[in-house]
Amino acid sequence: MKNSSSKIFTGLAITLSSLLVACSAFKSTYSINADQAQLALNATPESIRAEAKEVGDRAMAWQLARMDNFEDYIVKMGRTPNTKEWVQAAFYIGLTQWVEATNDQAGLTALKELAIHNDYQLAERPFHADDQAVGQIYLWLAEQGGDKSMYEPTQKVLDLVLAESPATSLSHADKGSPDYVGSCKKRWCWSDALFMAPRTWLMLGNATGDSRYIDYANKEFWATTDYLFSKEHSLYYRDSRYFKEKGDNGAPVFWSRGNGWVFSALPMFIDDMAEDHPERPRYIELFKILAKGLVNVQKPDGYWATSLMDPNSLKTPEISGTGFMTYGLVWGINNGFLTDQESIDAAKKGWAALTASVDDEGMVHWVQQIGKSPDPAASHHTQVYGTGAVLLAASEMLKWEK
Repeated sequence: MKNSSSKIFTGLAITLSSLLVACSAFKSTYSINADQAQLALNATPESIRAEAKEVGDRAMAWQLARMDNFEDYIVKMGRTPNTKEWVQAAFYIGLTQWVEATNDQAGLTALKELAIHNDYQLAERPFHADDQAVGQIYLWLAEQGGDKSMYEPTQKVLDLVLAESPATSLSHADKGSPDYVGSCKKRWCWSDALFMAPRTWLMLGNATGDSRYIDYANKEFWATTDYLFSKEHSLYYRDSRYFKEKGDNGAPVFWSRGNGWVFSALPMFIDDMAEDHPERPRYIELFKILAKGLVNVQKPDGYWATSLMDPNSLKTPEISGTGFMTYGLVWGINNGFLTDQESIDAAKKGWAALTASVDDEGMVHWVQQIGKSPDPAASHHTQVYGTGAVLLAASEMLKWEK
């Protein structure tokens, strides 16, 4: 009995020591390693749900307090200050899911204030998917008990697009290239666009009862998928410029966040689509196939490499892609679409990687800056869409039962 007790206490000491080392690593680097990710598989559903609430609250509060001055913490601002652009829209879309899951009134107030500040207008480019993303927030607010005035400006823009129904090529060759055939961005010719635009069209169709918007979303979504999705690797090319691109190891270049955009868009799109819509099973099947492709390339430390099939080219953590993918996996598990242990383990390790990236104040670290391809990220790099990804994942982790 004495020897048995000694072994128990020794085991507890080793476990506590491992956890202390893990916590120390979290605070010093805001990242984890493979051993720490493996420990996360033992976390209980109760502890994960409690952690999700705490991490989500902390990240939301930190970001909302810093939406009027980005110069102090954003390395590459680009379009960040534009309240109608995709950069902020991605954060606020994550916030809508967090508010749905928690009924957080500060978050709801922030969403209403953004919409009023924008006068419910989209950004400047009517055909560009990036500039349609913010419409999801207006339509979500209308669903919460608003009126059609909240989405009328969005409807006017989408009616303009619908009237023309562009049929330009989806080729995304650089200007001056022999393959350049004109701008493809009147259509959804890059993977990010599948997060930005289709759900806006679907939500507008739901709000108005006009199936033309939903039909357009389906037509263009599948045109883009047929063009950019690799059936061989079950991953999306970012755009046609990467069809022949190879990484340092000779593997094809599949961008983490580019795939994360699509994988996080699918759950919200499927949730918003009528259960009896004939296209819904097709989206669910695509979701499962993409999930398998992403689980296959997750790193042992829980992160997804910036270049998914070349993990040794950029070895630092990257949170925007990891956040969007973790959200997708957790949603798939929570809704019964992903039942295998490999997916469950991938979700738990991805969540551990995310929580490690959020510091005590709520800042999200290791976020690749605005771009279109695999680029390095540093510990001090953050962006509002990174916080949006964390909120998406946290909102689903509140329901975790595995």
